[in-house]
Parts: sequence; C-alpha cells; structure tokens
Amino acid sequence: MEPTVILCNQEVVAYANFYDHDGDSCWLGNVIVPPDYQGKGASQYLIRVMEIIGREKLKVQRLKLVCHNTNTRGSFRRRLPSKR
Repeated sequence: MEPTVILCNQEVVAYANFYDHDGDSCWLGNVIVPPDYQGKGASQYLIRVMEIIGREKLKVQRLKLVCHNTNTRGSFRRRLPSKR
C-alpha cells in the first residue's frame, strides 16, 4: 500500500505507511514528523487519517503501533486514546 504523506504549504509535515495487513489488523510503520512540526498536532492528525484509511480502505478493526524506547520525541503515543 502506498504511504500517506501530509502536506502543509507544499511541505511534508507527516508520513506513515501500513504493513503486515492480516485482514483484521495491520501495523503503522515509519511514522515520521519533522522536528519543525513536532508538538503542533501533525502526528495526531496523521494517526486520525491513518485510522480512517485503515477502516475504509483496508477494512481493519485494529491498528498497531510501536514506539521504540530510543524515540524520545514519540510522546504523542501517550496522548492518543486507547481503543481496547
């Protein structure tokens, strides 16, 4: 599946892709937000867009995401609501 790129004034502000789609769920990968756009809602918007694409195009019930402990800026994971 093609990656998702969020643009603002022709500039990339967020990027992600799906992988390991197993029918009911898939993983989000390569979630990237450039430093200039971190803390400004770009990652939250990207995750919402990915949820919509996952539901509507891939027909998944669950998205999975891992933030590595070396990702010290991955704080959006704490602010997103858990859907268990």
